[in-house]
Amino acid sequence: MNQWKPGHAVKADVRTLDQAVKDSDVLIGVLVKGAVTADTVRSMADPDTENTRILRGITERARVSQADIIFAEGDDPRVLRVAVMYQRSGFGKSLVVGPEADVQEKLEAAGLADAVSELQIVNAGYTPNLEVFKDLHYNRLKRKGLIGQMFTDVQPETDMFFRF
Repeated sequence: MNQWKPGHAVKADVRTLDQAVKDSDVLIGVLVKGAVTADTVRSMADPDTENTRILRGITERARVSQADIIFAEGDDPRVLRVAVMYQRSGFGKSLVVGPEADVQEKLEAAGLADAVSELQIVNAGYTPNLEVFKDLHYNRLKRKGLIGQMFTDVQPETDMFFRF
């Protein structure tokens, strides 16, 4: 023990992780695979606290509202996993923005190939309002030195229009 630890140390009969976790509210920072078992988690404090009741209420309201969510980062596997989880959990529909082949490839790489048929995938480069969006975006960003030609040269196969 170094010179700073004695002020924070307490006497305890706890010698194992399972003993330390028992009846606790939170467990943070275990770095060894398999160190925390299902029994360890079950031994924690009663999950029916005020916070969990509030979270269950929020979750239930979200399911009832059935909100559609647009996930604009269709090229990010983390976003795709959240989009799939959102829809499969019954919260509502997920709309993913990105080139369909790219989104499909990333879903397959993430082990979610079956989700391709579940999600609505929209390639922003093929939207009927693309010219209107380009004009709005250009007028918003031209003060940053971007030129109009950058917006007219956007290829529909990419989502680069949305990356400026």
